[in-house]
Amino acid sequence: MTIIAPPVACQSAGMWGDLEEPGALHSFLDAAAELGFAGVGLFDTHLRPYRDRPDALRAELGTRGLGLVAVDVFLNDNDAYVIGLADVLAQAGCGLLVLIGGQGTTDDEFRAVACRLNAIGAAAAGIGVTAVYHHHSETIAATEGEVERLMALLDPQCVALLADTGHIAQDMAVTPDDFIRRHAARLRLVEFKDYAPARGLGYELGRGRVDFAAVAWALDEIGYGGWIMIEQNETGLTPRESAALSRAYLRDTFGW
Repeated sequence: MTIIAPPVACQSAGMWGDLEEPGALHSFLDAAAELGFAGVGLFDTHLRPYRDRPDALRAELGTRGLGLVAVDVFLNDNDAYVIGLADVLAQAGCGLLVLIGGQGTTDDEFRAVACRLNAIGAAAAGIGVTAVYHHHSETIAATEGEVERLMALLDPQCVALLADTGHIAQDMAVTPDDFIRRHAARLRLVEFKDYAPARGLGYELGRGRVDFAAVAWALDEIGYGGWIMIEQNETGLTPRESAALSRAYLRDTFGW
């Protein structure tokens, strides 16, 4: 079957691998550039060598023609750390701070998490960084109903939303394309991840059950022109091999 991609214009960014070992981050950046990604995503722990010298990270990216698209951080008890991270991102030229986590089921717990997210988002916005909430398994907002419940409490001027196709397929009753349409007004980042019951999220793009053609059409319908992030869970291949297959899928299927 031939899939004809809609005319949505997106750029792809890669995110994979354990980058804690010495030299691993540089190897990751080299591989991302060689595979044709326009940008990368990192976790906050990957920034430790650059926390006091974000200009050096910006230079490392620039020499490879890469942008730092987003940095993910898990909510913990230290919101001051997260707000400080936003300042590092601003200096490194990164515009998206991705927030993951929060726990609870009661109204009070939802309000408490929303209050923290709004405060972090307001502080980040003040220095030119957009806070983006990442719905995720085993957090306060894993299902579609929980996402809607949390988003209703979040200030749209302070906290945007990420759509993760893999976690939507795994955790929600709605399809990824329907989720994107429902939350179009708040969407600032889209993460392409495949899913099938046998191995969960451990699939390269196009090898699971996510209908990425439908997702692409939905993105075109809402006029999305932002980044497509590929964050690959372990599949049995090396991170580079896995990323190469997913990158080729995007290029061959959609021309991205």
